[in-house]
Amino acid sequence: MAVLRALVAVLNKPPRWLLMLLVPGVAVVVLCFWLLVFGAVTVPYNPMLLAFLETVDIANESGETITITPIGATQTAHRLVELPSYQDDYPPARSAVSRSIRMAPGQRIKYTYDWDDVNFTHIVIRGPDGVVRALATDYRIEEGCCGPPKRDEYIIPLLSEIPMAPVEMHKFVDEKP
Repeated sequence: MAVLRALVAVLNKPPRWLLMLLVPGVAVVVLCFWLLVFGAVTVPYNPMLLAFLETVDIANESGETITITPIGATQTAHRLVELPSYQDDYPPARSAVSRSIRMAPGQRIKYTYDWDDVNFTHIVIRGPDGVVRALATDYRIEEGCCGPPKRDEYIIPLLSEIPMAPVEMHKFVDEKP
């Protein structure tokens, strides 16, 4: 019973040392909650990202409806991945469409991507016949990483002029354009 009375006395008028421990603890909990709720909204708009965003024009001069996916080699493992694409506005946000982009004959698109960890090495193309081709850009997979694109525009010529893609690139474009 004496222990219960002592606990009630502490809760009614807590000692100063207990308050000194609780107040910073509550502040940390509130800060963590704020970051959890609002961090998901604010973190994608990192201003440092702006230094690594580049936009290239891709023009379909093949005369056919095609599906494309720009890909690149990663910084460390040199493995092929889709380019991390972004909407071309401010603040920058990840694009919902980064692969299997349908292009009509004569169509031009602007493709904004983050070159910080990936070199833009190929445009993987699936033609109306289902054949997958790979148009090489100016970067090679073996080159050190990473840099902005070497050109502002990439033109897709007649499909017969583009070499067939290795099998490991087929996964980057959907079955039919």
